[in-house]
Amino acid sequence: MKDSELRGYILQYFYDRRRDGLSLSPPKPADLGVEVTEQDILYVCDQLGEHNYLEWKATKSNYKSSGIIVNGYGRINAFGIDVVEGTETPAIKVEFVQHNNNTVTITGSTNVNNIIGSNNTLTLSELAKAIESATATPQEKEEAKTLLRKLLEHPLVSAIVGGAVGLLGS
Repeated sequence: MKDSELRGYILQYFYDRRRDGLSLSPPKPADLGVEVTEQDILYVCDQLGEHNYLEWKATKSNYKSSGIIVNGYGRINAFGIDVVEGTETPAIKVEFVQHNNNTVTITGSTNVNNIIGSNNTLTLSELAKAIESATATPQEKEEAKTLLRKLLEHPLVSAIVGGAVGLLGS
């Protein structure tokens, strides 16, 4: 997992719990539903604190002046909330990847905006309908559906969006 994606998961975690109390311990990998180490989470929490998305206090090891982060606590601040809600552009790349109901939503920094746009959401069934209703020849429509089907059948993409290829029909 890229740090930019982990930043999105962690910001979303703190955002969802912003009214639970003053400060929170960092999430565990199981809380995020992704395969990362607790150390990765701590380092990314520290990054988010350095860039003013979280009010973050890291606990570092003093063993041989290693400065390794061993724990911490924090909460999302107003700027972090605005980044999650899409009203502020983050200074570092933050990707929010949500996959449910055959919808993939990716939002993030200007680097992401230049690639796919900001805050785009399109269900795969809407995409299939748009292809079908497009002003194009039947061959062009079939080619578009075939290319989309090939994309969705890729193991990595399939793991993200699930069995959505069935939405394209035959």
